[in-house]
Amino acid sequence: MLFGAAAWLCGCQTPSQIAGFRTAAVDPKSPVYQDVMNATRHPGPYPKFQDIPKTPTDIRPASAWAVAIADIKSDRAKVDSAVAALPPPATDAESFAANARTQAQAPEAAAPPTEASAEAHDYAQSLKARATPPPKRRAHKR
Repeated sequence: MLFGAAAWLCGCQTPSQIAGFRTAAVDPKSPVYQDVMNATRHPGPYPKFQDIPKTPTDIRPASAWAVAIADIKSDRAKVDSAVAALPPPATDAESFAANARTQAQAPEAAAPPTEASAEAHDYAQSLKARATPPPKRRAHKR
């Protein structure tokens, strides 16, 4: 009620009087004084109702919008039901890690054939027999 009374009292005065503002006078020596005075005396043309453009005819009617909205809501319901049917995400980190470890293990390498192993051993022995040891290092005198 108090607010209503305050609004009724304020309605009797202009906003500039309520706020304490006064209209500032235009300085006649200002370079834009003549422009301000001319604009005040001769305002520009006012728009007319005939200037309002016609309603466009190439837009879809409200009934088509309603059908499109219903289709979108139907699609959303389908997506929501598909998401609800998905299994819950796994939150057991230990079983995930164990599964990842078993998948990450390399398969066991097959043993090389015995014939190839024997050839490799014989070749290594022949290299050792031909090899000469490096010369012994001499101590440096300082």
